[in-house]
Amino acid sequence: MRPFLSGFTKTMVAVAAASTLSAAAVVPAGAAETAYPERSFVLGDSYIGARGTMIFYNRVVGITGRIDAYDERELGLRSCKYFKFMSSTGDIAYTPMVCGKNEPFEIHLPANVPGGATKVMAWMYHHDTDKTIVVDQDTIYR
Repeated sequence: MRPFLSGFTKTMVAVAAASTLSAAAVVPAGAAETAYPERSFVLGDSYIGARGTMIFYNRVVGITGRIDAYDERELGLRSCKYFKFMSSTGDIAYTPMVCGKNEPFEIHLPANVPGGATKVMAWMYHHDTDKTIVVDQDTIYR
């Protein structure tokens, strides 16, 4: 009976297996994964404002966070807040207006250019019955 693999074939299989193992040893674990820049931000303070995280993906910025707005009706005060975000590409997104409570938010801000946005400008607005004013602003860089 003839062996299944010839001597030459056995040698080639051994060489291929050895080169595969050495190549696997050279590539670090997780190297195929792409790391996206992640930045924290705070607008306002812990009593009135927002805090969260921006992740700068290739063509969009993922923004998640929490809006904190107080409610002191006994003093005649009611805080309504909303936030505007603008990417370096000029795209704009808003959070919903939040009045007198704390609420999480999630926004996907377009940045449809190769490489995505290089920065995001953020504004915190206070809305009252007769006016809306900017209370804080910041620029978050990639």
